[in-house]
Amino acid sequence: MIIKYNALTGVVPLFTSMPVITGGLPSFYREQQSNMYRVLYYEFATSIIEAPYVAVSTVIFLIPYFWIVNFDVGNTAVKFFWYWLYLFLYVEVNIMFGHFLSAASPSLAVATSKY
Repeated sequence: MIIKYNALTGVVPLFTSMPVITGGLPSFYREQQSNMYRVLYYEFATSIIEAPYVAVSTVIFLIPYFWIVNFDVGNTAVKFFWYWLYLFLYVEVNIMFGHFLSAASPSLAVATSKY
């Protein structure tokens, strides 16, 4: 049951990041053709922009979840930090996978397709 809810915290940001990236692709392609910047810098900037949002949203999710699931036995501060770090990295990986799917697919409908 715990894995099901943690998976949901990663899948929702994956699908919510796709329209944002797909909407920014036309301007990215235009500026890439004029040699304004490279793909690495664009992806680095979009991932840095996502990091504060992910940090805040995972803490907001984790504060009630940590005590509801009864993880507060033993060294609570260390467990809270490590669980937050794992959750933060999990959500970041899912967002980066959403960025990849958005950039690799020809349209948003294809990227979010379940088939």
